Amino acid sequence: MHGRLMGWIALLLATSLLLFACGKEPARTPASGTTPAPSASAPAAATPATAAKPAAVAPTPAPATPPAAAAEVPTTAAATAEASTEITPPAATAEAPEAAIETPEAATPAPAATAETSPEIAPPAATAEAPAAAVETPEAAAPSPAATAEAPATTPPPAETAPAETATAVSASTASTPAIDPGVAVVNEHVITSSRLDQATMAVLDYAKRLYAQFGINLATMLTGARGRVMDLEMEVQALENLVTQVIVDDEIARRGITVSDDEASAEFDRQFKEYLASQGLTEEEYVAKELAPRNLTLSQFREQARGTIRTQLINQALQRAVAGPIEISDEDLEAYWFENRATYDIEEQVRASHILVATEQSASEVLAALDSGADFAALAMERSSDTGSAAKGGDLGWFGRGQMVEAFEQAAFALAKGERSGVVQTNYGYHIILVVDRKEAVRHEFADVRDQVQEDLEEEQITEGATAWYNATRAAATITVNDPMLDAGWKKSQDIDLGLAAFERLYEEHLVEDPYLPFIIGSIYDTKMTDKSTERAALEAEASADPASVEKFSALTAEIDAARTKALSFYQIALASFSDDETILSRIEALSAEGGADSAI
Repeated sequence: MHGRLMGWIALLLATSLLLFACGKEPARTPASGTTPAPSASAPAAATPATAAKPAAVAPTPAPATPPAAAAEVPTTAAATAEASTEITPPAATAEAPEAAIETPEAATPAPAATAETSPEIAPPAATAEAPAAAVETPEAAAPSPAATAEAPATTPPPAETAPAETATAVSASTASTPAIDPGVAVVNEHVITSSRLDQATMAVLDYAKRLYAQFGINLATMLTGARGRVMDLEMEVQALENLVTQVIVDDEIARRGITVSDDEASAEFDRQFKEYLASQGLTEEEYVAKELAPRNLTLSQFREQARGTIRTQLINQALQRAVAGPIEISDEDLEAYWFENRATYDIEEQVRASHILVATEQSASEVLAALDSGADFAALAMERSSDTGSAAKGGDLGWFGRGQMVEAFEQAAFALAKGERSGVVQTNYGYHIILVVDRKEAVRHEFADVRDQVQEDLEEEQITEGATAWYNATRAAATITVNDPMLDAGWKKSQDIDLGLAAFERLYEEHLVEDPYLPFIIGSIYDTKMTDKSTERAALEAEASADPASVEKFSALTAEIDAARTKALSFYQIALASFSDDETILSRIEALSAEGGADSAI
């Protein structure tokens, strides 16, 4: 995190719009340890603290993306605090970004925007200006017909379809009367209209699609049936949380009158871009050829795209400092911080390598023979390598340290001197020929060597803590009203599972909505509760304590698990009556009916 203004929103807003895979987690897609250039359109979503960093991955880097990203998809930890059996996130992505700008040492999210994708996922979009504000004041709310009963189809609405305005049934005469759209939610007197929520939901969906594409999963195939309806609702809830954050932050920015000029944004872009090129050992011309030309972008177009997100970044940095208050650091504080984080200031041994990956040993031998005959490595990589991500860059994997590649590949790469080429190296991904382009030896710094950097980092940490405290207090004091019944119940569940369950059950018992998947949604929440209690019971059982209190708690947990399983099965059976061929419903009934079904998950 050296030199990086940690995005306080990115830190406090965990990235859980990745909530959508049901069933087994997908296998990890190969990814390298390279640090991608940030994207002009990519937002900065932070991964949860629990996301696992891969210990060893195949040498296939995530596509590098250009600098300057705005945090367009902030997410709150509260929205994703509990594990869900009906919605399981994909395996952690390779080093998902902490914050919006992923230049070598600078980062901050831009909560004022609403969506896109992480820097490691998407190429620069056609435009990079932050989207229009995703909230409207009551006076600006667009008129729309009065709300109608929510009655989703057997599959969730496509991304182009706006979510239902409300789930409360109305008479035909009322439905025909035009009315001012009350919005799906109101945040501190700002109306969030259904159209704005729809835009934000589409942005979350787009992010998820691009993320899942990294794992070779077509998310569209999952957005059907009961599972699809749950995912659809979760995405709407996540989108609403994003908009709530946007309202809070935008209000404070406006109140303080924080602005950034075009000249300031352009100067910051130049600084970040120069840092990035230096870190990757690239010239401007090489970057344009490798990263922009394949996307039909010129440097001037990219610069123009990035300026808007850079401006947003700078505005948010200014806001962070303003709300954090004065920062006071003593020499003793600096030395203590350096001692605690000393390892982060040491530079590990790194190599920059290119490779050609082929499927068979025979093909690898042919490639070696061609190289021995004078063939150009980069040209051959573009022609023959099955690693399409690096092949487009002449096989270039960028810089990486130990522990970031599979073992056989790592050993071969670090055994080579600068300019040396390996023979055939076999891994579980195929057969590689490796060329080491450059090396950096390990460096161990003393405090005096890095004092300025330590001070910058500690200041950033304290600013982050202060800004996070401000946001939490402001968020807690915000007045938030959700008018759509299903969205309101989903919103409550994101804050507290029992509160959300009670809200969904009330909708069902009082027939307040006409959503045929409502029984499945309720069943899946009981399923989640059952799994959570099973995990708690397993931990208690592992202690093997004969203490009376532990024995009593174990019995109580068992009773809660059985009750939750019974409820889940009951609601799944109700859902099955409407959707007799839904595989997700059938599989959950089968799993919960079988002995040990509590350990299964949707």
